[in-house]
Amino acid sequence: GAAAAAPDAESAAAIKDGAADGAAPGGEDRAAAIDDKAEEEAGEKALPEVMPWQTGGETPIPEDLTQAVKVMERIVSQNVFHKQHMIYRNYPTLEELARLDELRAEEARVADAALHGGGSLEGKGVGVGAMADGVEPGESVEVDEAETERQEESDKPSLQDLFCFDAPQLTQGTTVTCAEWNRHNQDLLAVSYGDTTPVPTTQGGLVLFWSLKNPTYPERVLRTRHGVTALHFSSVHPNMVAAGSHDGSVMIWDLRRESDQPVLRSGSSTSQQNDQKHTDIVWETRWVDQGPDKQPPELLVSVSSDGNVLQWSMKKGLEQQLLMPLKRLPNKQLGSNSVYGHKEGIVFRKSSGFCIDFPRHDPST
Repeated sequence: GAAAAAPDAESAAAIKDGAADGAAPGGEDRAAAIDDKAEEEAGEKALPEVMPWQTGGETPIPEDLTQAVKVMERIVSQNVFHKQHMIYRNYPTLEELARLDELRAEEARVADAALHGGGSLEGKGVGVGAMADGVEPGESVEVDEAETERQEESDKPSLQDLFCFDAPQLTQGTTVTCAEWNRHNQDLLAVSYGDTTPVPTTQGGLVLFWSLKNPTYPERVLRTRHGVTALHFSSVHPNMVAAGSHDGSVMIWDLRRESDQPVLRSGSSTSQQNDQKHTDIVWETRWVDQGPDKQPPELLVSVSSDGNVLQWSMKKGLEQQLLMPLKRLPNKQLGSNSVYGHKEGIVFRKSSGFCIDFPRHDPST
C-alpha cells in the first residue's frame, strides 16, 4: 500500500509545483485546444455575407413603395436591354450611329480636299497615294476586301434573338400553347401554358403577361385550374382577353380588375342551360369584328376537338349557340378496298377542329 501511494504523492507534488510555477503539465496544449474550439464556435455563429441587393429580400415591400420599385426595375431592365430595344424598334444602335458619324466625317474631308484642289490631298492624307506610316499598299487592299466581306455578310438575311421570356420557377412541367400580342399596347405579350398530353400529369395552367419594358419577369400571372390552350385579345376592348382550356371551358378576363378569377366562364358540360362548355379541348378562341354599325361590335367564337364551333354571347353571362358542326365526310378516293371491296367506315361523325379564322372585312364567312 505504501508503494502504491508513492507515485500518487509524487504526482500530487508535481501538479502542486506546476501550479506554483504558473503552468500545469500540458497546459500549453490545453490552451491551444481551447483557442481552436473558440474560433470554430465563432466561425459557426458568424452569419454568411449578404449581398446588398439581397438585404431584406424576405420581407415584403411596403405598398407605398411598390409602384416606385416597379418603375425602377423597368428603368434598370431597359438599360440592360437597350441595344435589343433599339433593334426591335428599328432605331440605329450606338455602334451604327458611330459608324455613320465616321462616314460623314470622311465624306466631309474628301469634299473639303476636293474644294481646295488636288495638291492638298496629299497634305491631308486623303489622296490615293497617301498612306499611313508602316502600311504597304497591298495591306490596304486586304483591309478593303475584309471590309467588303463584312458588309456582304451583314447584308445577308439572318435571325437574331432579342428577347427571351422565361420564368422556369412558374412554368415548370408545362408547355407554351399560345402567344398573343395586344393590338392596343404593342409591348404586351400574353402567353398561355399548360400540359396538353391526353392525360395531364401537371395540374393547373398559367397565363403570363410579359412586357418588353421588363423581359426578365412577367407583369402579371393568372393561374387556372386546368391548362390553358388558346388566347386572344379583343380589338374593340383591349383589356378583355378570352381563353380556352384543356377541360373545354371558355373564360374571359378583364385585365382592369386585380382579381385572377375570370369575369365570365362557361358552365359545365352537363348544364341544362345554354352555357354548356365544349366536351373536349378548346384549341382556339377568336374575337370576330362585325364592324361599328352592328351590335355587338364583336363576337366570340371557339373551336374544339369535339367537332363544334360555338358562338358566345355576353348579354346574360356567357351563353353559347352552335355556329357550325364539323362533319366528317367520306373520302371518294377511299370508297372501296381493292381486295375485299369494303366501303370506308366512319366511326366518328364529327371531325376535330384545331383552328379557325374569319376574313377581316367579311365576318359572315
